[in-house]
Amino acid sequence: MLIIDSIKELMELYSEITKLTIICLNSLHRKLPLFVIGLDLVLLTEFAEYEDVIDFLEADDTQLIHTVVNSFHTFYTKRNFVYNIFLLSLGKEKLELIAGPMLEFAPTSKSLLKRNECIDLPIYKKNAFLDFLNSIPFITNESIHHRGMLFVILCQKQLIDMSLPVQRIYQHEDAYNDLLIIENEDDISSRYNTKNFDVIYRFLSTMLNHIIRGNVNGVTELIGDYGYLFWGIKSLGNNYRTLKNRCIVTCTIACHSAVQANAPFEKMFRLLNKSISIIEHSTKAYDIILTMTKTIVNYAQSVSVLSTDNYSIHTKRAMQYIRNHFTEKITLIQLAEYIHINHIYLSGLINKETNLSLSSHINLMRIEESKYLLLHTTKSIHEIAITVGYNYQNHYNNIFKKLVGITPLEYRHNSLL
Repeated sequence: MLIIDSIKELMELYSEITKLTIICLNSLHRKLPLFVIGLDLVLLTEFAEYEDVIDFLEADDTQLIHTVVNSFHTFYTKRNFVYNIFLLSLGKEKLELIAGPMLEFAPTSKSLLKRNECIDLPIYKKNAFLDFLNSIPFITNESIHHRGMLFVILCQKQLIDMSLPVQRIYQHEDAYNDLLIIENEDDISSRYNTKNFDVIYRFLSTMLNHIIRGNVNGVTELIGDYGYLFWGIKSLGNNYRTLKNRCIVTCTIACHSAVQANAPFEKMFRLLNKSISIIEHSTKAYDIILTMTKTIVNYAQSVSVLSTDNYSIHTKRAMQYIRNHFTEKITLIQLAEYIHINHIYLSGLINKETNLSLSSHINLMRIEESKYLLLHTTKSIHEIAITVGYNYQNHYNNIFKKLVGITPLEYRHNSLL
């Protein structure tokens, strides 16, 4: 019973980090799940083809994936919902854990609309289905595998002595090395190379950018994508010194980012001190990582909400929505429907409280994001314009020069001097 409780605890942590629903089944009694953390099974069955996953597990050819226990298998339904299936062997008992649904990234959201149109549902259910789709993680194929890998590593370190090496799931050892960086405290300095530091730098610089913008969704997705940087650390004994150091550094940089974005100084440092104390006194890896996760998400939320204390709740929600969706096309009517108020009233409220129009707020956030991309990537000006939400480079150039005073190319060149 203790091992089952531990699995539930790990499931809760995994769901907290990845924002995925996760379901635990006994392979002999699949109709009645042991645990469900996240979305209701009724929603999954009606909208996300959950029954197809069960049918797959019950099919004869499923024996193929049962030959590799303590691993994961990625399953695509007919309408391209993605689930990771984990197979855990606990003595004579086998457990099946299903994480999802996810949607694989596509260049535009048209695929979502096509999926909505192809389902024979009444109008009221189509709207509910579209809302459901918008709540599902929309990520790359690599990120889908990262999320699968994260749970395997978590189980490997906390519950089970894995009978098969994780890299057997992948065809190339390089893919395994990219996903799982394991460092031993005795030789951590000698084993690090430029590539390892590049990954850590990319994680921290991206986190800083998300927190400064108050992008809570971006922070949570980042943790899911780069979780292996923390789960992959080996520890001598139970002190987890290297893991604690990395988590404390991450929290400190996150705190600095929030203060940079004008979040309340004293409150941010109180949160940092509290988090460091919890991390230092923790004796379990998942407690350390969960504390770090909650801390940096809190910093992003603080920038998103606390930095706009003088705004009404409607304006706060509008600003938060714009921060998280500024690369998309946002209309006043769409934003008003999201907040559930009249669009004319919302327009007046935003102008009155912020002294800026909706389009001005969107342009400001797009330009700030593009400044980051100009300095930290090698993307062309045209690529950056498309990335931040402009259809035409000339339009982007004009907006950038109006707000910054120079062209994007001049901004990039001046920063490199």
